[in-house]
Amino acid sequence: MKKIFLLLVVILLIAGCASKRNVKKAAKFEEAGLYQDAAEYYYIAVKKKASNVDAKLGLRKTGQQTLDKKLSDFSLAYKQSDYQKSVYNYLEADNYYNKIKGVGVELSFPEYYKEYYEEAKGDYLNKKYIDGLDKLNREDFSSALTVFEEIRKIDANYKDVKEQLIIARYEPMYRDANQYLDNNLFRKAYYAFDNIIKGAGTYKQSVTLKEVALNKGTITILITDLDFSMYLYKSASVTITSKLKSQLGKSENPFIRVIDQSAINSSIYENGQISLKAANLAGIKAVFVGEINRATEKKGKPKRTEKRGYIKEIKKVKNDKGEEIEKPEYHKTTYYEIETDNSATLEINYKLVSTENNEILISDLINITRSDEMHYVTFSGEKNKLVPGYWKSMDRKSPEDVIKDNSRDVSNLRDLLNNKQEIKSTSIIMQKYLLILIVLLVSCTAKKKTAEFEALPDWVKQKPYIAGYYTGVASVKKVGISAEYIAKARQAALADMAEEISSTVSATSVLHTIETQYGLSETYDQTIKVTTSDYFEGFEPVDFFETEDSYWVYFKVSQGTYHEMKEKKKKEAILAASAKYQSGLQEQKNNKPKEAFSFYLQGLQAIKAYLSEETSTELNGKIIDIGNELYSAANQILTDLEIKTDVSLISVKRGARYDKPLTFRVLHNNKPVSGIPVEFTFSGGYLKNDRQITDIEGKVQFENQNMFSKQPKEQLIAAINLKDLTQKAVDDPFIRGLILKRSLKPVSVQINLIALSLALVLEDKPCINKECERIAGIFNQIANESGYKLNNKTDADYLIELSYYTRQGESAGGLTSVYIITELKVTDTSKKIIWSRKTEDIKGVGRNTNEANEKAFDELLNALNRILIKQAIDAIK
Repeated sequence: MKKIFLLLVVILLIAGCASKRNVKKAAKFEEAGLYQDAAEYYYIAVKKKASNVDAKLGLRKTGQQTLDKKLSDFSLAYKQSDYQKSVYNYLEADNYYNKIKGVGVELSFPEYYKEYYEEAKGDYLNKKYIDGLDKLNREDFSSALTVFEEIRKIDANYKDVKEQLIIARYEPMYRDANQYLDNNLFRKAYYAFDNIIKGAGTYKQSVTLKEVALNKGTITILITDLDFSMYLYKSASVTITSKLKSQLGKSENPFIRVIDQSAINSSIYENGQISLKAANLAGIKAVFVGEINRATEKKGKPKRTEKRGYIKEIKKVKNDKGEEIEKPEYHKTTYYEIETDNSATLEINYKLVSTENNEILISDLINITRSDEMHYVTFSGEKNKLVPGYWKSMDRKSPEDVIKDNSRDVSNLRDLLNNKQEIKSTSIIMQKYLLILIVLLVSCTAKKKTAEFEALPDWVKQKPYIAGYYTGVASVKKVGISAEYIAKARQAALADMAEEISSTVSATSVLHTIETQYGLSETYDQTIKVTTSDYFEGFEPVDFFETEDSYWVYFKVSQGTYHEMKEKKKKEAILAASAKYQSGLQEQKNNKPKEAFSFYLQGLQAIKAYLSEETSTELNGKIIDIGNELYSAANQILTDLEIKTDVSLISVKRGARYDKPLTFRVLHNNKPVSGIPVEFTFSGGYLKNDRQITDIEGKVQFENQNMFSKQPKEQLIAAINLKDLTQKAVDDPFIRGLILKRSLKPVSVQINLIALSLALVLEDKPCINKECERIAGIFNQIANESGYKLNNKTDADYLIELSYYTRQGESAGGLTSVYIITELKVTDTSKKIIWSRKTEDIKGVGRNTNEANEKAFDELLNALNRILIKQAIDAIK
């Protein structure tokens, strides 16, 4: 107890000292005006010792100063209507406030900041949400997932973001899974649907289709009793057959279902043999048969051998000097060494036969011998004193006596003393073969490839750095012809060289303006630096190296050559950009904003490599930064563009068209603009034609199409397609990316959708044993769940017509089969067939025709409920 108390005292003293050290560091930062650094050290000090008053007071002061700075950044972004930056600045401030509160220090966080944040968040998330829906409509699921993930992190309960996340993440998987199912890749489909269900629950028909994939992909195996070549092996046959059935039944493979021979109707046998045709009718896909050719056990007799050795005693005696020393004495004794071994041999010839075509799926002969041995020493005395050796007579000494008191012999004897004194029975050894057989049935082995390690040059192992030079090293995989991968390696090495060139972002550059408005441009990091490779015309190839699958290259360039060439090209680029800027101004005066916008972006493209630097030039007697002027002019064009419509609400029947086209106008400073791309988004699904270009009057008309949605209300959103507008202006993706950070305000029309009505028609089929009622019940339930109203066949918008009949199938082994042939059609009010499907594979098996009919009809109901009626309703869309 005292030791524990002392340990606690030591821990507290160490924590206290550490806390004081951090307070001293914090005070130095605070004195230098570095409040955020000071607050961090005060925070660490409080965490180490909560009772440190100086640390808490320091944290309250510097922590408040740090929080105030974060809130100031939030306010500035909010005033500039930079709602993205506002949201993230506020979240950073809120996290910091909670972090400090977590150690017991309360900071001042005025409530009105939250009101501003909610406003900024609403605006920002609304834009992101519309962008996410747009990407979903374009089936750009990966990008949509990124957008909705960001929304969820900011506000997990925003609108229906959880549902949209599910669609973005799992719709591609769902489509792949359906494709696997259509291509009879049942196992792949099963696991794909299983992954969807684990992540999204009952997404669309995943649960049903997973079951369909399992049913169609499952191999039902009948395990027959192993035959034996000699009656002597009967016992082994019974044991191994039983274990085989048990272990296969426990298999985690869902596609293997084991049927016991005793559970099968005797009617599948003909003349004492299994009828594969009858087994197939009974639902068995494969039959396992085998024969034990040999099953022998050899039980060894223990061999007991008397061994002679010594007991070693250590005694203390005095030497000639009177000093006490240790001297060993050895006394003769005996012990016993025992040896035995058991072995078993098994030879099984087996095969797995398909009942569909008598094909042998697996066939093999197993012939293995295994054994277990026992070898130990037993001694009744003190084992740690036993020493090996030999003596001729217990009573007298002999020249033949040997004492083996050395480390190797003693260690070997100790091992035998400690060895196991039990041996596995032959039956246990025999059962091990069972596992081998099971593995052969349900799995396969794979070969591992090995590769030789090759010595690499020093410049491959570590990139070299040479005074006065920039260096670049890169490697690529050998894909394609040599000219292709050598060119890729060259470009990669030049890009690596560009990374070595350090540059800072000028406070007057275009990049700085973009960073201030929208945050750091990742596109800049990935693209601008790489383009520096354009100026390595004076580079020198130093070396290359290649392996069997990779190619390496090493370049260098003089720093003086690089900077001289860069300055020359920069002047040429600024001159070209200035010409584009003047052309843009002229087009703007002529009320051609689209053409002006194109010139401004082309000017930015001309100076793309210098957007992080000053791009000063003289124009009309005035010094300007041509990059900023071009960027500002392009943004002003977008600010003055707007889209309008005179209609804000329409009503339309679900699946029908609106009675007249919807007109939208694009204006620039209240004047119509032609040639502007407009994009339409329907919140209820995909549009066949979602893009148009404004005519000479600045107008576009939404081409009416049938509108389907389960929701009673949806939105049609029209927006200027900034992506298309920039693509027509310039071909450089980076320049387009700068402008695409902007978002233009869309206009929306609310759509009220009136539900459609359906009716089921059972053609030429009298209702026998309430069959029609059971079919109608399934139909009514699915129609209601899908958002449709039920009506009579005279007034319904669509008719779903079902006809079916039965035909006699094959018979074998006392079992008979019946097939149901079905045809399902969907017709509209004009009697036009818009979808149809015929199936001939619905099968029932029974002991007589009536039983087979009943089972076939049950299968028909399952098919209607799981797939057919849902496919028919989906076809209306």
